[in-house]
Amino acid sequence: MIKKLQIGSLSFQDNSTYFIQSFKGLEMPQTRIVQYNLAGEHFGYFVNALYGIRKFSFQGWVIGSSVADFISKREALESALNVLQNEQTVKITLVNEKHIQIDAVLEAIDFGLPEGSVAAAPFNIQFSASFPFLVSQNEYSNDVGLSSGGGGKVPPDTMPTGLASGTNGVVYAVNNGNAIYYPTTRFLGPATNPAVRNNTLGKEIRLTIALALGEYIDVSFRRKTVVDNLGRNRYDTKEGDWWYLQSGTNEVQFTADVYNAQSSLNFKWRDSYLGI
Repeated sequence: MIKKLQIGSLSFQDNSTYFIQSFKGLEMPQTRIVQYNLAGEHFGYFVNALYGIRKFSFQGWVIGSSVADFISKREALESALNVLQNEQTVKITLVNEKHIQIDAVLEAIDFGLPEGSVAAAPFNIQFSASFPFLVSQNEYSNDVGLSSGGGGKVPPDTMPTGLASGTNGVVYAVNNGNAIYYPTTRFLGPATNPAVRNNTLGKEIRLTIALALGEYIDVSFRRKTVVDNLGRNRYDTKEGDWWYLQSGTNEVQFTADVYNAQSSLNFKWRDSYLGI
């Protein structure tokens, strides 16, 4: 199923050195369940069931053309997987040419030279990913201005849902995967109390701030951060509920209290998948 694997500058499966034989943990993310039993009752309650940290691993071989070449290739693999590099992007190409990736931290490398072998050895690389979903390597980016009406107008429900973007302050963000995704946005001034709303979910994030021309604020829905162009934390300006992109088409709307033709929102997202 995996046609190619890329970790840093190292490629697996497309040369005669590094090979992936099998993998574990990429089928579905692990779940974490919060539950409790009721005292004096024959039942309990599930508070919630959510996806948690994903642990996955790759098993394969490193093969050298000579003893010296093998040692060099083995050292290159260990260097590329240095745990001090913190999160690394693992890029995967599937046999159907789907390009996905996941950010993960190296947990361990099992790498031993089998008896009788001098230029080849198996390895087992173990990772842990805090964001458990596999996402597309391609990132969608869309710039949208305010509706000339000031706060924008929601298109009727019969509007086609297959569009990648729209007008009147609306972006149609299509998540082609089967998992949720947390987007990022940049509000660019001039804008008074700008907001971005997922009309599909009925949730909105609004910033109580007046941005001048040239000023902007970056919002990460996954990190839950609000940072201005000077690097300052502006979480104090945030109102509303954090939201995500569900699978399929999401109608995302940019609004502000005062219309300005120079105001804009940059909206970025990726397709998100539960597994491969």
